[in-house]
This record gives sequence, C-alpha cells and structure tokens, in this order.
Amino acid sequence: MTLANEDDGGCGYFDAHCHLDSLSDVLDWEADASESGLVGFIAAGVEPSDWARLSLLAGSFEGPSFVAAGLHPWSVRERAAATRQLGVLAELLDGNEHGPDLIGEIGLDRSTPRGVEAFELQVEVFREQLAMARQRDMPVVIHSVRSDGRLIEVLSRDGLPRRGGMVHGFSGSPEVAERLCALGLYLSIGSTVVNPGATKVRAAVAAIPETQILIETDAPHRPPKGSEPPNRFSYLPIIGREVASLRAVSPGALASATARNALQWLGDGG
Repeated sequence: MTLANEDDGGCGYFDAHCHLDSLSDVLDWEADASESGLVGFIAAGVEPSDWARLSLLAGSFEGPSFVAAGLHPWSVRERAAATRQLGVLAELLDGNEHGPDLIGEIGLDRSTPRGVEAFELQVEVFREQLAMARQRDMPVVIHSVRSDGRLIEVLSRDGLPRRGGMVHGFSGSPEVAERLCALGLYLSIGSTVVNPGATKVRAAVAAIPETQILIETDAPHRPPKGSEPPNRFSYLPIIGREVASLRAVSPGALASATARNALQWLGDGG
C-alpha cells in the first residue's frame, strides 16, 4: 500500500506526528517514505536523548521536514530533574540556528498512576514550555490524554504562541474538538480513528474545520487496527481514507487539505 495512488488522487500525505528516532531503529524509514510518496512530516522528541539525533535524521529527507523538541509529560517525574531538562532544552533552542522548528511534544497525561501522582508537576512544566514557545515565537505540539479540561483551562489562561500549535493524536469528543479549534489549534487524527469502537473521535472528525485538521501515524507506535507493527509512513493512507470517509470527502481531497494545512502553518521546511 502506498500513500500516493489512484485512490488518493495521486496526492501524497503529510505525517503530522512521528518519532523518527525510534522508527529508524526498527525499519528503513527512508525507503518506506520514498516508496510511499510521503510529502513531509513532523518528527517529535520527548526527552534530551532524542533531540539532537532527530535533526540529523530529518535532514536526510528530501521534502519538507520539521523537528519538535520538548519534555513529554511521561518524562516529568520530579522537579529538580525537570528543571535540568528544561535548561538543556533552552540551550538547544537558543544555541543552534539549525535547531528545532517546534516545541513538543509537551502536555498533560493522566492515563497512568504515575501520571496522576505527578499531574500538578506536569501542569507546571507544560506551562513553562508554553512560555518558552511564546518567548521564542515557536509553534507547539501538544499531548493530552485524560486531561482535556485542564488543557483547555491552561491554554485559555496562558495563551498559545503566536504561531499556534497542534494537539497530536486527538481522540476527544466533538465538544472538546470545538473548544480546542476555537483556541486556534490544529487537531491531528491518528490510528485510533480506524477502530470502530472509538466512537468519540469518529464523531469528532466531521466537526473539525477543514483548515484545522491534520493526520498522523505516531510511528512506530500504535499501528492501525489490523496492521502489523511497527507503525510506519506507508500506513498513513489507512488513517487518511478512514478520516476521508467519516468527513464524506475523497481521500485525495483529504490528503491535499491536510498537507496544505501543515505547510501553510509551518512553511516549506527549507
């Protein structure tokens, strides 16, 4: 299966969220991207050990590629360590003209007992990274799991950077989608939408404005239902066609709209 084929109107997809460092450890991502007709991607890092390597990997892609560096909520465990890691992030952002394009993935996650225990610290660190993004006029990639109410509260109070942001792997309700879109965020839909039991996000997909929708793999994690792991760029059409069906548009129109949204938001990646 390829990204650009007759079903998709010959259009390639843009992958709005992947973990290129992890993907490169399990398959030949460049061959997969080339064979798939991928038009671009955002590669996200989650802790300092990822950040420098991502820029090197993404730089070998011929099309538009963007790197995000940030402290993932799963990596937020105690205050002193988080402070040190944020210092490393600030040095990376300020010390290299070829550094990250976005700050992320950052956010909130109450899906595990540890996440519940450290949640208020997650909120602090998220707010600090939002402030870093506003100060540097950098867009953000946001992770939110079982935290949408608090996310909306923080964003409404603190504000996004001028260049905005996206919520990756959105799986919330139509009502949450409407509130996040009203804040100016892009919503990126991942493999969860392929599961018929994911009723909330399947209902929400049709409610997202055409100018604010993106799609993603989150590769190598979370392959679409029925697909062999690891997740990869060439699985993106499975997600794209499902989203297109739920929105009652052609796969080609969906591919064009989501790629256009990403590139109008971020530029050409040059």
